Amino acid sequence: GPARGFFIINLASGFAIAVLLTMWLRTWGIASWIPLAMVALVAAAWHGPVRYIYYNPGYVDPPFIALLLVGLLLIHSIAHTWSAGKIVLLALLSTAGGLVRETMVLVPVCFLLVNEPVTAFVMGQRRSRPVPAWALLLPPVACVCAIALTHRMVAVDVTERSSMVQAAYQWLHKAPDSYAMGWLATFGPVLAIVAFDWRRALRFLADHEWLAAFFVGCAAVAFLGGSDTERFA
Repeated sequence: GPARGFFIINLASGFAIAVLLTMWLRTWGIASWIPLAMVALVAAAWHGPVRYIYYNPGYVDPPFIALLLVGLLLIHSIAHTWSAGKIVLLALLSTAGGLVRETMVLVPVCFLLVNEPVTAFVMGQRRSRPVPAWALLLPPVACVCAIALTHRMVAVDVTERSSMVQAAYQWLHKAPDSYAMGWLATFGPVLAIVAFDWRRALRFLADHEWLAAFFVGCAAVAFLGGSDTERFA
């Protein structure tokens, strides 16, 4: 039935996520056994895209995360050298991700900062070949159109608090300490390493403004997404 179809799609997406996450980590020079260990930890998380499908085979996070990782890999490539083909591909990925889950909009939104505008404003250093305005706007516009299409075509059962507005409203009942606990439950002692070397972490985000925007977006969604702090984080 439909549940088995969703399970097969999510299982295939889980394998794709393992490969894509390894590629993502290696893109940043993280090699040796560390990518494999990170993939194993992601697979072991109860709320992750590998294990959670056995509790809820019909949820849509696994294909969304796979598309998200492909989008981030593509933005990393565009940040070095952009082309019209890459822009169109990112717009298509953003459209596909938007049809799966609204949160995909974080990818094309963070892409808006691929030209490092803050650095250009503060330091007066512009990219030698910046991505033009039309190329910056195409992916987010495509993603928003896909989301609007799904909301127009799909009937939402609001009795299950599945509306975005109602989900965001739940943040009024989330205490800051429970929000912090959600991040600790997700990443555990790894956060201590980041906190210990916080200057390097901030310098890394400052050097990659689009990635900093993605992190801020994820942190905001984890807070506004009701009780699902761990899943969004």
